[in-house]
Amino acid sequence: MATSAKVLQQVKKKWVQIYAPSSLHDVFLGETYVGDFNDAVGKDITVSLMTLTGEPQKQNIMISFRMTGVRNNTIVTETIGYKMIPSAVRKTMRRGKEKIEDSFNLSTQDNVKVLVKPLFVTKGRTSNSVLANLRRTARVQIAKTVSSSKFESLIYDLITQKFQKTLGDVLRKIYPLSTCEIKYFSAVKKTNDGASPKSVENVSAVKETVAEPAVAATAVQ
Repeated sequence: MATSAKVLQQVKKKWVQIYAPSSLHDVFLGETYVGDFNDAVGKDITVSLMTLTGEPQKQNIMISFRMTGVRNNTIVTETIGYKMIPSAVRKTMRRGKEKIEDSFNLSTQDNVKVLVKPLFVTKGRTSNSVLANLRRTARVQIAKTVSSSKFESLIYDLITQKFQKTLGDVLRKIYPLSTCEIKYFSAVKKTNDGASPKSVENVSAVKETVAEPAVAATAVQ
């Protein structure tokens, strides 16, 4: 059967290396199998924090990246998120303690809209008024930190635990905590104008008192 004069060529795929941004020391993240470098641009990759630090105890934290371009025949990325794996969240709860979870949107100093989900666990049972005070103070402190910092700087402070330590130092003046974490922090979208960061919005909070849970270990993918 007659065909077009154009010669059909099969694209030869190859493995291409992916690297973290310079803010995370250009750490090797992995490889992707593509026919063209541009096929990878815009796609996301998620790795455990252990990949970045080499510390096994960090495998419960996942860092997400977006592939943004090509440099020296490798794929470069930007960081887009930080989260705890579900099994790590469950392990924070113990009998006789109370958990506060929250979820709200903020804008960073460089106009990146982010979704933030903090997690706090008290060292003992306490009153609703104390829990409300913890939640309210946390929102104010987080909003202050996020609105005055750039997105990449915030991710770095989360990875190094500086963000959580600063927040915990404030909250523990109200009531002792066994856990002060950010279980989820991710870019939603960039704002198009230069407006000031928005106030906390879409806020929901949950108080939970539970018995000792049975937690099964899960593998990090």
